[in-house]
Amino acid sequence: MDEVKLRRYRNLLTISGTGVIAFGVWSVIKTILFMTLTPDYLRLNDIGDIGDIGEAGMTVVKIFAFTVLGVIMAIELLLRLYIGLSARAEGNGKKKRIVYVVVAASLLLLSLWSIITSLHVSEYGSLLDMAVSLLLELTSAAAFFETIYASCMVRRLQKKAKEG
Repeated sequence: MDEVKLRRYRNLLTISGTGVIAFGVWSVIKTILFMTLTPDYLRLNDIGDIGDIGEAGMTVVKIFAFTVLGVIMAIELLLRLYIGLSARAEGNGKKKRIVYVVVAASLLLLSLWSIITSLHVSEYGSLLDMAVSLLLELTSAAAFFETIYASCMVRRLQKKAKEG
């Protein structure tokens, strides 16, 4: 019976790891689409009087802001790739350290914090936009949670199998 549970949790680990990667790719695509389809995405003109920096100065500020945003997106994608690939490897029977589970738990907490702090309809175009965004964020958080849970169950069942 434990062997059946172990296979089920390994399968869940593989699927949830794939989900973590997929939501990382979606996050990058969503950000790029939002930046290209939303005029003045960064709303740099709304930040008040930042001095007389002119058009060239504003271009430098935008390049800097996009670079920082790109680095943040790259770090998020790399972390999700690390978690997802590690979960898939462990789901396929390879021994992995618990570091990826700790990173997944950290990103889950950040994701939940982001969901809680972004529950303002005024930040979205409509209530439907907010609902869709919230649903996607909750699904992404669920992928993290399933990865953590399945990894813990696989480890527990493997330990139980070694002992008995």
